[in-house]
Amino acid sequence: MRITVTFLIFLIFIGCQNDKQSKNMRENMREKLVEGNWKNFVQNEISSEITILKNGNYIYQSNAELIFFSNGDWNIKNDTLYLNSIMPKECFFVSNFGPSCRNPNMIIEELIETTVENCKPLTWNKYFTKFSNEKFILRNDTLTHIPKCKNVENLKFHR
Repeated sequence: MRITVTFLIFLIFIGCQNDKQSKNMRENMREKLVEGNWKNFVQNEISSEITILKNGNYIYQSNAELIFFSNGDWNIKNDTLYLNSIMPKECFFVSNFGPSCRNPNMIIEELIETTVENCKPLTWNKYFTKFSNEKFILRNDTLTHIPKCKNVENLKFHR
């Protein structure tokens, strides 16, 4: 009887270890799937790009007439990628990532944010893009941004 109980405890222990190992393997596979370059296209041209690095960091850039950039940390929970910016020490105007939930005609001084409090940026054409717990769903070869406000289009990034 004692051998049977010991054997059952051993089997339960092995089962729990295998479950932890398989969960870690799933998380590692998800991380490998998300790492690399993701591009957002507008009219068949690259509009912006997110590079997910192995070390848990990301780089964002968007170049048009204005330059938007960001970097920060990423993590994954289930099938959702979360991005959070690390503010630079240099002075830049700040642009929040994704569609604005505010009235687009509402531009007042209180809404103007900079990376360093009360600083005056040296340039008007380079903006730091702030990612604040921005959520992306990973499906096949597409990262789809989940906006914080309703009735706006989801941004999609492709490999």
